[in-house]
Amino acid sequence: MVKWSYALTDFACKIINNEHAEEVFTLYPDGVGTRYLRGYYGSGWHENQEFIVINRPGRRASDALHAQAVTFHSPDGRSQAPEWPRPGLSLTGWPQVISVVNLGNGPRPFMVTPNAPTQVKVWAEPYLDKPDVFNSYPHWPVTRGMLTSWLDDPALFANPTHSNLANLVNDPVESTTTRKDFLWLIGMEHTPFPDEATEARTCGGCWLEPGDLRVISGATYTGYSQQERAYMLTADAGAESCRLELFPAAGVPVRNPAFVVKGWGGSSSVTVPGATRIHTGREGDAFVVFVEGTFAGPTAVSIAR
Repeated sequence: MVKWSYALTDFACKIINNEHAEEVFTLYPDGVGTRYLRGYYGSGWHENQEFIVINRPGRRASDALHAQAVTFHSPDGRSQAPEWPRPGLSLTGWPQVISVVNLGNGPRPFMVTPNAPTQVKVWAEPYLDKPDVFNSYPHWPVTRGMLTSWLDDPALFANPTHSNLANLVNDPVESTTTRKDFLWLIGMEHTPFPDEATEARTCGGCWLEPGDLRVISGATYTGYSQQERAYMLTADAGAESCRLELFPAAGVPVRNPAFVVKGWGGSSSVTVPGATRIHTGREGDAFVVFVEGTFAGPTAVSIAR
C-alpha cells in the first residue's frame, strides 16, 4: 500500500483555493490493484483521470502505440476499438468500462471504473494536421516555460512530449460538500495486442461482482472491499484455524483473490485447492492472503496456525 499526498496547483506551482488530494494505491503480486483518490475540494468539476503516454526525446506516440490505442470493454461483453486519427466511439449505456491501453508488444496498462462514466472524451479530431496521428504537447514540467499547446513543428519532438488519448470521468463513490472520493481498479494485461484482454476482463469482472464468501469457522466475514480488492474478515478470539468457502458469481470466475483477516497473529499455513501459488504477509494487525489462480466454482480456503 502506497499513500501519496499533494497540493492541487497551476502551471506556476501556485496552490489553487487551498485544495489538496491524497491517493492510496493497493497493489498485489499480480500487478493488479486499486487507485483510491480523495480530493479535498468543493469548487466544482475536476478532471481526475486521463490516459497519457509520455514520449522521450526523439520519440512520438505512434512509435509506441497501435493505431487502435485504447480498447474499451463492458462487463456484459460489448467492446469498442477506436482507431486513430479518427477514433469515433460511444460508451452510452455501459454500466462500467474496462479500458486497455495497447502499448507496443509488452504488458498493456488497464483500468476499470466502478460505475458508468459521466464524461468520455477522445483526443483526436480536429487535430489531423499535426506531425503524428496522435496529438502531442510539450511535457510539463520537463519542458517548463513552453506553452502547453498542440505540437505542429516536428523539430519540437527533440524534447520530451506527452500524448493524451482519452478521458473517462465518473462519479465519486462517496462525497461531501468539501471532499470527493474516487476509485478505480488498475493493472497490467500480459496478453499481447490484438489478443483478447483476458486478465483485464477477468480481474475486472470479479472486482465488480466478487460473489460470496461463507465462513465455516474461525472468523467473521465483514464484506468485500473494492478499495482493497479483498474479502475482509475479523478473526475470532483464540481461533487456531479459519475455514472459508468462496462462491464466485454465476458466470464470473474469481481471479487471484485476496483475503484480509484482521486480528490474526502469528505465522500460519494456508491451503487453497487449485491455487498455483499462495502469498502471505502482514499489514498492521491484519494477515493478508493472496491466492494466484482462477476459480469458477466453490473453493475452500483454510488458514491454520
